[in-house]
Amino acid sequence: MDWLRVDSDLPRHPKLGALARALGITKVAAMGHLTALWCSIAEHAEDGDLSRIDDADIEEWAMWTTTPGALVSSLVATGWIGETRQFNGGAKRHAHMINERNRKAANRKEWARPARASGAPTARPARAS
Repeated sequence: MDWLRVDSDLPRHPKLGALARALGITKVAAMGHLTALWCSIAEHAEDGDLSRIDDADIEEWAMWTTTPGALVSSLVATGWIGETRQFNGGAKRHAHMINERNRKAANRKEWARPARASGAPTARPARAS
């Protein structure tokens, strides 16, 4: 299971207030939609490039069920998504998580390689705290 970073200043971030006002929702609701979107970006577009993702899919990722197109246009208008469909801050925000996921995947492959070659089972190393 991956994790993502949510900065402590998010509830007071100017772009969050602008997004909430643009959508006619509370800041808490806007944080929920952003957090849901960040989770899906971390899974399906970890580089933050949303240019290949349809607006309807982005809104589904964010659990937006109200006016179709309103969330994406508001995310662009308030600067969360750039004109090139790059999620602003996405790669930087999730860099540690991406690096950790890639490191773990490489370790799993490394430990599986001797087992495949010899046919003998290999024990995984103990988890580091």
